[in-house]
Amino acid sequence: MTTAMSTSAAEDVIVAYFEAINGEDWAALQQVYATDAVVSPPGGEPIRGRPAIVAWYQAVFRRFPDHTDTPVRTIVAADGGAAAVEIEFTGRTTAGRQFAVTAVDIFDIADGRITAMRSWLDTAAFAAATQDVTP
Repeated sequence: MTTAMSTSAAEDVIVAYFEAINGEDWAALQQVYATDAVVSPPGGEPIRGRPAIVAWYQAVFRRFPDHTDTPVRTIVAADGGAAAVEIEFTGRTTAGRQFAVTAVDIFDIADGRITAMRSWLDTAAFAAATQDVTP
C-alpha cells in the first residue's frame, strides 16, 4: 500500500534527489529511489531497480567531470504523488568543453521515495553540446 504525501514532503524528496546527483552521493541517491523504481532516460530503454539506476547515473556523470543539475521550476501535484521539474543541466565534458542544456524530469513519488522518473531534453542539442565526450 502506498501512502499519499504532502506537497512539501514530495519537494523534500526532489531536493534530496538533486543534492545526491549533484554531489555524486550514490548511497543517498539509492535511498531516494524505491527498490523497484524505474528511470526512463531520453532516447533510452527503461532502467529498473536501485542498483541499475545508480550504475546508470555513475556512467552518465563519469563523462562530465563537472556537472550541476539546477532545478529552475518545480510543480508538485496536489496529492504529492508526482512532480515536474524544469532543469538547467550545465557542466564540462571530459574534453573540457562547457555546455548547458535544459531538461524536464517527471517524478512519481510514493512513501517518501521516487518510484519512477522520466526525463526529456532536446537530444540533438545535447549531442551537439557534448560531441567531444569520451566514455
